[in-house]
Amino acid sequence: MTLRRFFTEAVEERLRLFASERKAQRMAGFGRLSDLSDENRRVLQAIGEEFETLSPDDLA
Repeated sequence: MTLRRFFTEAVEERLRLFASERKAQRMAGFGRLSDLSDENRRVLQAIGEEFETLSPDDLA
């Protein structure tokens, strides 16, 4: 094994490990707010109802 190949393989392995660590960090936050889905639905419904109606001032 040449020195160049040794370093190339070492760098490639290090980059693979770094990429998997970054993905794990990025994915760690997903799902943490899933218990708030009812609250989110209620808030989105209230926003939808509020913006569904137009006041006479909006039409002028």
